[in-house]
Amino acid sequence: MPHGEAEENAAHNYLWPEAAESAARHRGQLLVTVLPREESVREAAILQVKLVCAACRQRGALGVYANGTVYQLEFYLNAAQPMEDGAAPAGSGVDGPLPPGRGPVRLH
Repeated sequence: MPHGEAEENAAHNYLWPEAAESAARHRGQLLVTVLPREESVREAAILQVKLVCAACRQRGALGVYANGTVYQLEFYLNAAQPMEDGAAPAGSGVDGPLPPGRGPVRLH
């Protein structure tokens, strides 16, 4: 991420003291976006989180940047665990549209 954005936002994670130092080592990024078309916003959000979890398991992955902070891989994977029970993952930071005039929805 350009201009030190990863390091700056990693410093917001008080649960991971080494976040900024770890983020400084990054050499690339992967953007993951899922747009709900025929499926519901919830299903699109779950798919996005599953894709991010798959990326977290790749060699060289350092963290997940969402909601203005950088999360430790293990933290994100643990937060996504409820999906296996069919529940929406807490803390996934997925935004999605509501019907016109209703504003955005954010799953946390």
